[in-house]
Amino acid sequence: MSLCFFVTQLALTKHAADVQLKVSDLSVRPLWQNFKIKKVLSATGFHQIGLLLNFNKTPSRKQLLTAVLQFMLSVSAYKSQVLLYRLDVNLLGKSSASKNAASPEMSKLPSLTPVILPRNQLRMSTPWLSRPEKPEEMEEKIRLARSKSDVDDEFKDHIERAKTWHQITVIAQEDEMKANESLAKYGRPRTTPTKVKVRSGSTASQQRTPVKKERLLVIPEVDQRRDYAGFVLQQRMDNIDVRHKTEVMKLYLPYIQTTPSS
Repeated sequence: MSLCFFVTQLALTKHAADVQLKVSDLSVRPLWQNFKIKKVLSATGFHQIGLLLNFNKTPSRKQLLTAVLQFMLSVSAYKSQVLLYRLDVNLLGKSSASKNAASPEMSKLPSLTPVILPRNQLRMSTPWLSRPEKPEEMEEKIRLARSKSDVDDEFKDHIERAKTWHQITVIAQEDEMKANESLAKYGRPRTTPTKVKVRSGSTASQQRTPVKKERLLVIPEVDQRRDYAGFVLQQRMDNIDVRHKTEVMKLYLPYIQTTPSS
């Protein structure tokens, strides 16, 4: 029971930070009066102000809160990983096993049964004795497939834009004609030549130097520029991958009922 209340406390703090909890609340008092649990809560960032149980909302403490919540959900046999992404009142309080026993809930996708594994991996737990889909489930599958396809297409565009940015960035300084040809492939409109100010002192036998002419990069500088562009590209690709997985997870969350115990 203490584990259920502990997970509830962490989930409420993560997803409903505006809710003020008191140390005298029925779900908080057993935790705050337990020395070991109080020590864990204090290390996570909780402290008492009068009768209120306050949380230190610094970025590092929020990250620690998420990590502790994820760990507690992993070791719990009844709490769903859904609480890591959104607040579900049906999963708060006492163990969901007793709730499900009193009022069983049918899955919207019984032929797929999506579940979240302890490491936040989404898998389909298709039962061996599958039955043909009903028309309602087939319509639900079609809607889910279309939403998944839209999300995939959106993030494919993000990947293409990131690669395009990378190709433009790594181009070394070239003559103006080649630079214009390279940029034209990525949609830059053609511009008309403008007047350019040149440095004074030039003669007919000397090449005129523009006032704002940029210095050409030497080979080590070009290599450094390309290496950094590759690093930034990898960072962007990793960020896009994380956002893609998060959006896909959000699509499947309404269909997830429980998770297998670890």
